[in-house]
Amino acid sequence: MSLADVMSHSGLVGFTEVALVVSFVAFLAIVVWVLLRPRDEMEAAARTPLSPDGTENEGRVADTAGKGMRA
Repeated sequence: MSLADVMSHSGLVGFTEVALVVSFVAFLAIVVWVLLRPRDEMEAAARTPLSPDGTENEGRVADTAGKGMRA
């Protein structure tokens, strides 16, 4: 008897199907949430990692030329 035989007869198929459905529903919920967000809010969130202090920079490019990395 192999491990594949043991796993196939253990009755766990239902759990994998439920996990697949839950994952798909979560994916669809995230897609709908993203599509329903206002465009300017999403653009501000996209700029946030580029700002030096973690806040949005309102479309301006931060002047970091000649400055060292911050700790």
